[in-house]
Amino acid sequence: MGTFLVFLAGALFVAGIIYIMLPKAKSGKKWLTVVNWVLYVIFFLDFWTGVSFIYLNAGYSHAKAVSVSIFVFMGSAVILGLILARFLGFLGKSKVKGASLSE
Repeated sequence: MGTFLVFLAGALFVAGIIYIMLPKAKSGKKWLTVVNWVLYVIFFLDFWTGVSFIYLNAGYSHAKAVSVSIFVFMGSAVILGLILARFLGFLGKSKVKGASLSE
């Protein structure tokens, strides 16, 4: 299972790098690009530190440590993920023009 988690972490890291480098995710502002990369690296390290902490403590039946790590690491990873999604343009104003629920 540990080998699978390392492989999954590497694959997702490369996928994130490729996605941020796509032209539709790029911005003309250099500061926003730097913020995106910094947030991505912090998010990634935080998330996978939490996954490894949970995996190691669950193996030794430390239920309290597992619950605390889920709360701390995964909670901060969700917050960082939402901020990163907002900066990349996935959250916010809808770009669909002319769409109406009454039609």
